Amino acid sequence: CTERPSDNFMETAKGTTYNLCVRTYSTKDTVLLTLNPHKDDDGVKADGVLPTYAGKKVHDHDKKYFKYGTIEQAECNAHTCRYLKEIDELTKHEWPMKMATLLLNILKHKERDIDNNLFAMEDESFKRYSDEYDQILQMGKREIGTLNPKSIIRQKEQNLLDRLEQYKYNHLLFAKDYTAPFSNNQAERDFRWIKTHQKVSGCHRSYHGAETIIRLMSFTRTLKKRRIPIIYGLK
Repeated sequence: CTERPSDNFMETAKGTTYNLCVRTYSTKDTVLLTLNPHKDDDGVKADGVLPTYAGKKVHDHDKKYFKYGTIEQAECNAHTCRYLKEIDELTKHEWPMKMATLLLNILKHKERDIDNNLFAMEDESFKRYSDEYDQILQMGKREIGTLNPKSIIRQKEQNLLDRLEQYKYNHLLFAKDYTAPFSNNQAERDFRWIKTHQKVSGCHRSYHGAETIIRLMSFTRTLKKRRIPIIYGLK
């Protein structure tokens, strides 16, 4: 169900706990938070944003998002670096930290270019980074052979290797196109308040209450990004 639960639904839910999905759409000057009963594709369609959006976007490898828009979608490399660190700690293999270091070195290269008013990476440098990316993946495929085929850790490492190989274009889009960000940290920051709220307050007593705070936070955080005083904006 992607519709707002009825009052009857809320009445029967008394004394129980159920989850809701808050999704964040962020740009440099706007925040839109949406509320859905589920995290599935119906919720994305109900939000009405991605089905009509034709620009670039960056997300946390949620495969349903690839259904919308063009191939110009960047993977969040901040999340990827955290996954690489986890695999490094679990396996002590060399390739995870080599890949994380490579991604961060590419980011530094991009930042230097932008500081020098260069807004595209030269082809030679990008090819060098791309080739090193492939070499590290090959190292990973060799190192993973040392783990038990039935190991859960091996499966996690294999999944990450497959993802980095299959979605290489998306992981390196931030270097190929300087308008694409390295991560979706902007959306993470716009969303972080709700985690704090959840820890302090625990939960909402009604769907309407959750719906209200989502609308208010979308509005006030957008005002903040646009440097409009909140009191003035509310008036």
